[in-house]
Amino acid sequence: MASHSSKQRPAVNSIDELFTIERWSSVWWKSLLLFIYSPIGVILLLLRVILGIHVFIAACILRKTMFLRCAVLRIMCTLLGIVIVQESKRDKSSNLIVANHVSVLDHMAVDLVEPCILPSVWDIPNLLRWCLGYTDLGARRGRQTLIDQAKIFCQTSPMPLLALPEGAMTNGQRGMLKFSSWSFDVTDSVQPLLISTWRPPFAQVATSVLGGSWWQDTLWYLFSPFTIIRLRWLPSMTRQDSENAEDFCRRVAQAMAEEAGLALTNYTSQDAVEAAKRHIGEQERLRRAAATRQQANRTVVSSADLDAMAMRVKELFPAVSLLVIRDDLDKTKSIDVTSNNILEGVLKQEPTTSSSKKAATNKNDPASWRALYEERKWNMIEENRQKYIKRKELKL
Repeated sequence: MASHSSKQRPAVNSIDELFTIERWSSVWWKSLLLFIYSPIGVILLLLRVILGIHVFIAACILRKTMFLRCAVLRIMCTLLGIVIVQESKRDKSSNLIVANHVSVLDHMAVDLVEPCILPSVWDIPNLLRWCLGYTDLGARRGRQTLIDQAKIFCQTSPMPLLALPEGAMTNGQRGMLKFSSWSFDVTDSVQPLLISTWRPPFAQVATSVLGGSWWQDTLWYLFSPFTIIRLRWLPSMTRQDSENAEDFCRRVAQAMAEEAGLALTNYTSQDAVEAAKRHIGEQERLRRAAATRQQANRTVVSSADLDAMAMRVKELFPAVSLLVIRDDLDKTKSIDVTSNNILEGVLKQEPTTSSSKKAATNKNDPASWRALYEERKWNMIEENRQKYIKRKELKL
């Protein structure tokens, strides 16, 4: 597992560089290895879904502050393919942890090493919120309410509060989103935490993609042979007398970015949301365009081909007018469908004269003249065909 350099990387030129677009690599040999591994991955996924239910039940039963809970759940998560590696130790003097955000399981990984609480921003049932390790600190009622309740929590709770100030997941490879400063208004001392993930080369599937959903990311965790989640605790940082919350936030973010070897950007979580919307919209547009092209490839038939098809149907059903057959083939593009329409009596035996009437009343409409031309052409073909058949019968 490669470690980050302490030297900060070059600035990020586009917000898209902060995210992974494709779930797996386009390099042919990596795709081949993933394809070979896929049958094993599907089996592991099915087995781990069942085991995951037991893990969830165990997490609900065992108390959050118990050492036994952490030990049991870490073993069970290892069976799920989620291996948590901790570097250094947490400083117990700080009751607020701030971490970068690279996967949907960041909170769970930290919680198994150091039981903690993550403020909930979702409107979910209290029981589910408790089971997942979230707590409602009034985030939906405004920033100040969140800060006030977080202060009370940090002063009274034996467990630390976990904050993910980026507000959105990145790929953890190029840069970090701009931190939200609310958590740095809660307390004067925070402990930074760097989170990174690693998967083996034969199953290098991204832990998160731009516009992806949490359940997809979770299923890919269960599909992969294993995922190493690395937690690197940095020394606690204290706000200086001359610093406000914004200055303290920037200093902590800069220190974390330099230690991780990432660029610190001015892109916010809202920018990430907009980038995801654009990506999803572009993917939807490409899907519609591909579906339209596929439909066009199936239905586009040249006029000459339709003429040939009409003659073949006419040989099978001599009593039906060529014009009737040709008009129906324009709609069905299929000899079989038109033949079935004739057998079922859907088609009239004689052509309609509506097109002639339409042409006569719409002299300036090119489509009307085209319809009149087609009708007269096929009527002429039909008449000449009947004359040819009669001459042939007379000779016999």
